[in-house]
Amino acid sequence: AGNYFPGHLLGDHVWICVRTDAVRARPRHGRAVTHEMVARLERFVPLPGGARLEFEGGWKAETSATLAEAGEWVLEIPPDAVRLVA
Repeated sequence: AGNYFPGHLLGDHVWICVRTDAVRARPRHGRAVTHEMVARLERFVPLPGGARLEFEGGWKAETSATLAEAGEWVLEIPPDAVRLVA
């Protein structure tokens, strides 16, 4: 479940936007729960003070980690971080 977007009905096709710093990522150990999804890590980009993790499907997350293990990760997307684009 997520936020209600006025003027849109079930079944509508829309684009959403989520800030990179709002997405929380962790290696997959078990099942994803509400507001989480599983994605495969495609790229690790070192940044000052952390890294950007890039996942299949165009999802990205920022972390303070300096290393990341390959494979499947769980991405948590807080409902209040989701913005409707169109």
